[in-house]
Amino acid sequence: MTPPQLLYSIDPKHPTDSSPAFACVEGTVQTDGSVTDLKVLRASDPDMITNSLAAVAEWRYSPATRDGVAVPYPIRIPLFFDVSGE
Repeated sequence: MTPPQLLYSIDPKHPTDSSPAFACVEGTVQTDGSVTDLKVLRASDPDMITNSLAAVAEWRYSPATRDGVAVPYPIRIPLFFDVSGE
């Protein structure tokens, strides 16, 4: 089994306050490289739920393969936001 490789990503929009934020998103990388079945497992700010799902839905991967054939693959994505500029 070869896991999927991230090809394209965008950062979720950070909530308007200036505190660090965290979200953990779970989904499935499909055989076309899209990410579906998204859900937020945890989020430090309720605004991060919608923002994280919207961003990760735009991400694209090379699909996972088994014996050279593309297969769906479950993923878990931690997203950290440090707004201090560091």
